[in-house]
Amino acid sequence: MSKNNCEVVIAGPGAGKTYNMVQKVLAESQNFQSNRFCAVITYTNAATDEIRTRLEKHIKIPNNIFIGTTHSFLIRFFITPFSHLLGITPHDLIYIDSAKLNYKPANKFAKKFGEIKIAEELTSKGIVTYDKVLEKSYQIISKEGLIAKIISNRLQYVFIDEYQDTRLYQHLIVKKLFAQGYTRISCVGDPLQSIFKFTYFMSQLKDEPQPTTFEETPLLNLRAENEHSTSYIQENYRSTPTIINFVNNFNKIFQQIPSPKNPDLNIPIYFINETSKQRIVDTFFELKKKHNIEEENDIRIKNLFLSREWSIFEGIAEDNNINRLSKNNRAKTQLQEISKCVLGLIGMKKSEVLKITDEISYRKFCFKIIRTLRLKNFCDDQHRENTVRKMFETDFNCTLDKSNKGKHMLNDSIEQVTTIRSFTDSSKYYSTIHSAKGLEATSVLVCAETSNQLKKWLEDDEEKLRTLDDDYRLGYVAFSRARKFLCIACLSTVSKDLESKIREFKINYSDEMLKS
Repeated sequence: MSKNNCEVVIAGPGAGKTYNMVQKVLAESQNFQSNRFCAVITYTNAATDEIRTRLEKHIKIPNNIFIGTTHSFLIRFFITPFSHLLGITPHDLIYIDSAKLNYKPANKFAKKFGEIKIAEELTSKGIVTYDKVLEKSYQIISKEGLIAKIISNRLQYVFIDEYQDTRLYQHLIVKKLFAQGYTRISCVGDPLQSIFKFTYFMSQLKDEPQPTTFEETPLLNLRAENEHSTSYIQENYRSTPTIINFVNNFNKIFQQIPSPKNPDLNIPIYFINETSKQRIVDTFFELKKKHNIEEENDIRIKNLFLSREWSIFEGIAEDNNINRLSKNNRAKTQLQEISKCVLGLIGMKKSEVLKITDEISYRKFCFKIIRTLRLKNFCDDQHRENTVRKMFETDFNCTLDKSNKGKHMLNDSIEQVTTIRSFTDSSKYYSTIHSAKGLEATSVLVCAETSNQLKKWLEDDEEKLRTLDDDYRLGYVAFSRARKFLCIACLSTVSKDLESKIREFKINYSDEMLKS
């Protein structure tokens, strides 16, 4: 880390941001002080679990390493010890996602005003929304200088993943911590994945501060103030060179380079010049077949259909066996459900499993088990348990402890796993671009609703890319989800200028390929 105690890492899609942050935590772990905390902050519970699992492979995590989401961090280090300063009793608080109206508002502005009012009323009753956690934490650290010093003195290190998703309140809290001089801070993120207008619009805070220019967004602001301690990760371990070179058109901050491990498949990017949703989807699969795109068994999402609004693919999803990617199935992915079942049957923790094999081999074993559970007829629960345990011992050349069986863990898992569709059938998902951040898929179809919308997504003018209009960066986020195969489509006929732009990017037209 830098001498001034603040490190900024700029990393693009597929750069292994989380992996690099874990490596930094491990590198600093020998310097941890037993009377202070190291906080590792993420944006989802799934990411929290992933970081914890990765760390457990190398060290026994001590009690003074906190790993959690932004809100759990603020509750632990701000709200619980200091909310009494704001007249709030901390030990009786209940935390909820957001305030809900019990009536239908006249319009979206009435809805927002009503939710803000209810959130304030709930706080006075000891029920705190996550938005209010942000607000109250900022009020606490701003109340007097001594509080900021006390909190900073408790925190030796703070590592923050996906810093481009940080709201201004969170960023101001980080800066106040840093200003005390006691806490070493490391933040990683990608400025061009800052798509935040929706977050602020949905805020249930009355006077939440917002960036007024793109340069004021948290990650770019932090970089500007710490230029000499900013580094860049250029490697992309996700996508083919063709996709990386295309996405580089929209990245004016730095250019990514393919990892040597990335296969150069020489598969072009396609524009599907159809305007029927069904024809677009059909053509997508025809092109995949033409190029013999092989699915990746260790990648959960084989085919991802992206648009700005959910409604684009909703009408044809059921007929095409395409699943909606919701918060629920992101938090509890198919792989996680299978893994839960396996760990229950063998009576081990995942961290223990990863001491005898690697992550990829374990994932492949989980998918092997799902086929067995679905296709094999078992005499009883004992037969099923013995079968899975024997398969585990055979595949990983080990002997399981017979006294350590985990049946008690299976109440919620077995029924779901045995009824779930095969992973090949469940490999197609549709999502909004906003909800797909952080995901990857073997093949991706990005569909715009209008020619003007697609024009924004394909805009490579630096000045426009650095405005507060998120639509100019949505294309960058969507296109970079693809690993092997990328198609782009539009539900309306594109203009002549846009057609020229598409060809300028060396994007192939689908009809020209399929006729050949």
